[in-house]
Amino acid sequence: MRFLTLFALFTLMWIQACRHSKTGTGNAAKEIPVCIREKIDAFIKLNKKYQPAYVTSYTYKGKRVFYFPDRCCDQQAEVWDEQCNLVCSPKGGFTGTGDGKCNDFFSEARDSAAVWLQPPD
Repeated sequence: MRFLTLFALFTLMWIQACRHSKTGTGNAAKEIPVCIREKIDAFIKLNKKYQPAYVTSYTYKGKRVFYFPDRCCDQQAEVWDEQCNLVCSPKGGFTGTGDGKCNDFFSEARDSAAVWLQPPD
């Protein structure tokens, strides 16, 4: 009887954890603005070599932002706010230093949380 109770409890916890991870509840995924989700969905449709490897949310200058790393070859990384306004490009581009609007991004950004990770092949 004790084994059965523990098994049932474990099963319920496992089901809840699966539901929790699929919906993103309790992490950055649950609160992804629609416009950011649409940007990620657009990347998913691209060939993997043109997709960013991940998207991360941060707190930067008191606001929640989303960092999309540069994908390749003189492209710039992008930081977007929750309304899908381009905040800045902290790195990348021809010079490798971005657009110069947020040179302090990597030293000032806090509270990083994974939002999306490119699935492996």
